[in-house]
Amino acid sequence: MALTRPVSALRDAADALRGALGFLTRIPVGRDEAAWEAFARSPWSVPAVGYLVGALVALPLVAPVPAPTAAAGFVVIVYALTGITHLDGVADLGDAAVVHGDAVARREVLKDSALGVGGTVALALVVLGLATAGLSLAPIASATPLVAVWGIVAAE
Repeated sequence: MALTRPVSALRDAADALRGALGFLTRIPVGRDEAAWEAFARSPWSVPAVGYLVGALVALPLVAPVPAPTAAAGFVVIVYALTGITHLDGVADLGDAAVVHGDAVARREVLKDSALGVGGTVALALVVLGLATAGLSLAPIASATPLVAVWGIVAAE
């Protein structure tokens, strides 16, 4: 009886982490109702998964490769781990931001699957921003890897 509560708490924590990993990343952890409900009840699981993603994303920055290669690896791993769902939202937001008209017209653009100029510019800015961040962190990472890794982990 005394062990039932700690075991249940551990199971809930594991389910919350599994739910957060399934929701926030492309890591194949399986998706079920128990994990989703545990994730919804456990806001601490979001930064926990962020730390994991940050540590994995920082790996190219500490690799013994030239800075541009590390920056490219950084961007690739960000999107390999998290998927491009967020980029789709950025593109929609960029398209809606350049629409002339009222809020209804902007909402219609958000529903449109075509990519416009605003979305293209928004995507380019986000990807270039990530690449620039990786490029600027690569020399720091080669000199002091632990500092760079913790910087990325904290940023995630």
